[in-house]
Amino acid sequence: MRHVPLGPRRTFIRPLRFSRPLLLLFATVITCSALIGAISALNQDGDVADATVEAQPRQLTVAPLASSETGGKVSSARELAIVRASLRGTGFATAGNLVRHAQDMEIPVRDADGHTWVAWLDNAGRASEVEIVDYDEDKVPEAPTFNPQDLPRMIAKDGFQARGEARLRPEHFEIRAINKRQELVELHVDFAGQVYKQVWIR
Repeated sequence: MRHVPLGPRRTFIRPLRFSRPLLLLFATVITCSALIGAISALNQDGDVADATVEAQPRQLTVAPLASSETGGKVSSARELAIVRASLRGTGFATAGNLVRHAQDMEIPVRDADGHTWVAWLDNAGRASEVEIVDYDEDKVPEAPTFNPQDLPRMIAKDGFQARGEARLRPEHFEIRAINKRQELVELHVDFAGQVYKQVWIR
């Protein structure tokens, strides 16, 4: 019988087979690791941004606001249009750039008499507070120069309808009222009779 050489012996390696549950476990672990890394990176970026905003006190500024000045970002034309619509009918018109912060937005505004205020709005663009710029508390009398019972009549001249009695604070009065748009606001009136702040009640 003739022997035919078979050549070098070949070794066959079977491919590894993993069960479906084991593959799903590996995929879940990899996905979770990627998500944890991404969340960690976002948190670090957010902490830096929050620290930057918190380190800078809120200032009442009239000049066009840049992101480096306030810790916020200058908003888009669309957001500015939303804010203008939100302020329409309140007696305030925009007078500068809208700047977004972490929790709210800020924009300089002017009233019908040309006085400059700063308005704060929530992230949906609804007005939450307006305060007169460069308000000097040192020039305000230390005691009321008018009868507090006259406050409803005094604010009625500016188009407000009083709701409830005025509350005396150390340096001003607070009185709730309905504005021209039938919104409930709280007015801060100093002892000279000037409304220097409005806060929307929602």
